Amino acid sequence: MTRVGDTHVPDEDFTIARGHFTEKEIVDLTMAIVAINGWNRLNVAFRTVPGGYRPVQRKREGVPSAQAV
Repeated sequence: MTRVGDTHVPDEDFTIARGHFTEKEIVDLTMAIVAINGWNRLNVAFRTVPGGYRPVQRKREGVPSAQAV
């Protein structure tokens, strides 16, 4: 499914998948693959370094920080 521009999903592969997954599960799996491919393309475009993500720590009004507890 990730290289359908070069080829297509072979009928044999689709038949095998249908033997393991329901139609809804195949749709869900397809949508997951679409999302992951999109994230990968964005990371390549932005030259993201694997493992380099660090979430920003934000203070929230009225919520004590973990250090203050």
